[in-house]
Amino acid sequence: MARKERRTAETRLGRRKNPVQARARRMAEDLLAGATRVLAEVGAEGFTTNHVAAATGASIGSLYQYYPNKAALLAALHDRDATALWGALEEALQDATRTPRERLGAVIEQAFAAQHEARELHAALRAAEVEMPAMPGFAELEDQVCTRLAAWFGEVTSLSEDARRDHATHVWLVLTALLDRLARDPLDAARVHRLADDTATMLAAFIGL
Repeated sequence: MARKERRTAETRLGRRKNPVQARARRMAEDLLAGATRVLAEVGAEGFTTNHVAAATGASIGSLYQYYPNKAALLAALHDRDATALWGALEEALQDATRTPRERLGAVIEQAFAAQHEARELHAALRAAEVEMPAMPGFAELEDQVCTRLAAWFGEVTSLSEDARRDHATHVWLVLTALLDRLARDPLDAARVHRLADDTATMLAAFIGL
């Protein structure tokens, strides 16, 4: 994306108010919790900022102080979920009670399961014409994930430093492509599990686990 286009996306998806004080942080969190409830109740097609304001007892003006439009609110929901998922994935990578292959499988399973559970959110993002690569922080997330995977490959394989980074990038590309497909064409939970296991087997062979 060109620099001007990225600035446009960041402006469209950014917050107006930075919740520094405890009360402001609680309000921002309450709005996200309300948005989650609304998505679960009415789905992507019925999701509106008015519904979220009503669900939290906030005025629409108060909501817009934190999230200037529906796209910004949805992006914040995605950021919150991605942060929680990253914590779970990091815990799986550090689980010394599992083999490296089992840890890789757990990472992929959790990522796919999270995508399955957040299918209404991703449908709403698509309806709002928000693409993941255009979201603020996407490039930083990619770098974080690839750096962590490359470091983990150094712990569990004999790959060179350059090869570890290349393999981490390839794994990221495979996973994001599959996650995007799952967002657009959701599978049932059983098929998500089988896809995660098959993907882990393929990537484990590629990495040399």
